[in-house]
Amino acid sequence: MGVSRISGDFRTDRADNGTAYYPFTVLLRNDMGTPNDIEDDIYVYPNPEANVCPQLDAGWTHYDFDIPSDFVGGPGELPEGWMGGSYYTGGDWFPEDVLFQDVMSNIARVEIWWFHPAWFGIFTWWSCGADNITIEYDGGVAVEAQTLTEVKDLFR
Repeated sequence: MGVSRISGDFRTDRADNGTAYYPFTVLLRNDMGTPNDIEDDIYVYPNPEANVCPQLDAGWTHYDFDIPSDFVGGPGELPEGWMGGSYYTGGDWFPEDVLFQDVMSNIARVEIWWFHPAWFGIFTWWSCGADNITIEYDGGVAVEAQTLTEVKDLFR
């Protein structure tokens, strides 16, 4: 579909650890057609340390994530500034035998991470929000105002 950007407004209202200075990113997950089996999932994400998650009580903060869906590289290669991983390789080592294009061809989930996907973290309670999610693609823009079915139909 030629997705070029995912944008949205995000907020952090509570973090039990007392701080919200963590990396913030969008993770694109290809579940390989088996949504209940994480062991075959492969995912990619822009460098989380390029953004800091929305700060406590700062209100809504807008983020844009450029998506290089037109990137063509060899096995194991990622666009500049991107990371990836799998259940077996870990959150920051993209499998050497996988093409970025293969991951991008079947994204099953778009996840927003208030933490670096490759880091181990102690669980804490968060109160967060997301609004005004927009997906820009070759055919136009999918916006939150559309029904879920309308948005899904755009990408089938």
